[in-house]
Amino acid sequence: MYITPENRELRWVWMNLLVILVYNPQQIAGKKAEWDWSYGKNEHRRIWESVKELERRGLVQTRIEKIKGSGIEARFGGIQLWLEVRVV
Repeated sequence: MYITPENRELRWVWMNLLVILVYNPQQIAGKKAEWDWSYGKNEHRRIWESVKELERRGLVQTRIEKIKGSGIEARFGGIQLWLEVRVV
């Protein structure tokens, strides 16, 4: 698939979505509002370490985005940042 400059931003993927796609892809079925976003800390840590290794090798890029201003509501005391990944 050819990535044009106009749709380049569409390639970023949330880190938590990668964790679910690797360990429990069946959780992402049906409507997006019904997705089950639960996963274990060990699963998240393994994917995070893998992404960081791929970043060191120059195969992916990562960025940290703030929830504030993104239009997504966050619980008080909850996650305020998330990691996004894309293939170079």
